[in-house]
Amino acid sequence: MQHPLGKQNILIRSFHTLTFLCAFVSSTTAYAQERPPGLHAFFLHYTIVSHLKERDDKRVSRLMKFREASPRASTSLAQFWWAWALRSCAGYLDTRIETISKIRDSSERERLVKQLEDDRNHCVEAFIFDRWSDINESIENKFAAFPKDN
Repeated sequence: MQHPLGKQNILIRSFHTLTFLCAFVSSTTAYAQERPPGLHAFFLHYTIVSHLKERDDKRVSRLMKFREASPRASTSLAQFWWAWALRSCAGYLDTRIETISKIRDSSERERLVKQLEDDRNHCVEAFIFDRWSDINESIENKFAAFPKDN
C-alpha cells in the first residue's frame, strides 16, 4: 500500500527539511566565524546575560581570567553548558524548523531561516539566565583550583 501523501511528496518534504538544517548549520558556522579565534560561543552569551542581570563585569572578568589560566578547562566548562543549553532548546528549534519547512514562499523561508539563528541565541541566553546561579557556581568551583594572583 502506498503512503497517502505519496512517495514523491515525502521525499520533497525530507529534502526541504534537510535544506533548512544545512542552512541552520551554515548560519551557525558563520556566527562562529565572527567570534575571536578560540573563543567559545558560550562566553559571548554569558557576557550578554551578565550585563542584563548584574551590570557588573566582575563575573565576566573572573571567567576570562579562568580562560587565560586554563583554556582547556574553561573551554570544557563552556562546551558543557553550551551543549546543555542547545539540548534544552532543541524542541523549540525543531518546531521552528518544521514550521519553516512547510512554507512555500522562498523569500519568506529565507527570512525565517535567518531569524532561526536569532531564536537559537535568545533561547541559549534564556537558558543561561535561568541557570545563572548553577553556571556561576560551576565557574567558581573550577576557578577555585587556580591561583588568584591576577
